[in-house]
Amino acid sequence: MDTDKYWEEHERNSKESGRITELVSGRNQDRYERTLKDNKDAFIVKFGFHDCRVISCRKKGKDLIIMLDNSNTMTNVNRVTIKDCNILKQDKPLYGAWWIYEEIYRSDNGCYEIHCLLCHRNQKDFIDFIFTTSGVEYNYSEEW
Repeated sequence: MDTDKYWEEHERNSKESGRITELVSGRNQDRYERTLKDNKDAFIVKFGFHDCRVISCRKKGKDLIIMLDNSNTMTNVNRVTIKDCNILKQDKPLYGAWWIYEEIYRSDNGCYEIHCLLCHRNQKDFIDFIFTTSGVEYNYSEEW
């Protein structure tokens, strides 16, 4: 086989592989998103806001709504709605704090206890934020 034919065949195979990969990826993404919607525990997968800054935090009925500045982070979540939120511990206000870490525990009653660690820039003390919730909903940035 001469090199021209080789490269033509290689290009044709690459295009076909790319087309198949796109098709399979799209199907997998659809299946993944359906599973997330159908599964109550699915919020856990996206609950990670390291390096996000809290720009707003307010109660709305039983829910707590946290707005995040997600610039230069690994998430496109910009609004977190914590359903049926019961705050167990909050050392300081969350406004302006940077999100560092979180741990999620499932309780026997089907709810969750979430432990978060945040801090304000230029302060040595951390904010221990612990709450229970029945679930979490997200809103996403358009650009990411």
